[in-house]
Amino acid sequence: MGIFEIFKQSLYSPSFYRTLPRRPFSFSVKYFYTLAIAFSLALTIYFAAALLPGLSALMKTIIPEAIETFPAELTVTIENGEARSNAEEPYFIEFPKKLEMLGDRDSDRRLAVVDTKNEFTPERFREYNAYVWLGRTSLIFGDENGEIRIRELGDFPDIVLNRETLRVLGAKAEESYGWLVPLLMTAGVLIAFVLLLGYFSFNLVYLLIFAVLVMVIARFRKLELGYKDSYRIGIHATSPALILMVLSLVGVPILPFLFTAVSVAVVWANLQPEITSPLPA
Repeated sequence: MGIFEIFKQSLYSPSFYRTLPRRPFSFSVKYFYTLAIAFSLALTIYFAAALLPGLSALMKTIIPEAIETFPAELTVTIENGEARSNAEEPYFIEFPKKLEMLGDRDSDRRLAVVDTKNEFTPERFREYNAYVWLGRTSLIFGDENGEIRIRELGDFPDIVLNRETLRVLGAKAEESYGWLVPLLMTAGVLIAFVLLLGYFSFNLVYLLIFAVLVMVIARFRKLELGYKDSYRIGIHATSPALILMVLSLVGVPILPFLFTAVSVAVVWANLQPEITSPLPA
């Protein structure tokens, strides 16, 4: 019996549901994971086709865009764990509009400040309203939640930073694009597939509770079902509703509890006592 035929009978076939207790448990598990893998693969392809071209272009342009944000007139030297600059300090670097696509941020917040003259204080950092402060002996980071992290410049190698040296470093990084970008994209696709499969697999945990509901419906239908058989029936009865999970992942609004409502309707329609024809007189 093919997967499409099983899916069709799982949607509506009282005779099919009556045969489930006589089938091996692996029949239902294999059916569920065939569906889950198929849906996960389809969604992975969908998301990859929608997102990867843009991500590929972003990865190839992010370093050049970032380099061009470094002021042409600024040179920063880090030597023996101490920083100095050729600019009048504090020197502010505004957040470039081209990098605003990277995420939500405070629109008034600066990208960085170079101040090697004044000692760091949280109050002064808040006054500078920057994400990064390059001080004389430390590099200070602040996030949107107000948390502050400090790295000592002694942890960094000696370096002279200006736009030209950054371009040289960027060119070296771009040499790895030929293998790094495909590798990262392949890893992203595999991770997405595994996460989607795990998302659908969570349905098996949900069925631990739904099986009790199946037993209650069976009582109303004048049928006696054990917990194991109720769980198996749940696997098949909820499989049509997996389509709702797919639709929700691609942005289609789904009413709360619609998954359960559809599954209950399928159980109610398919749990019917076997009707025997009366013997002829």
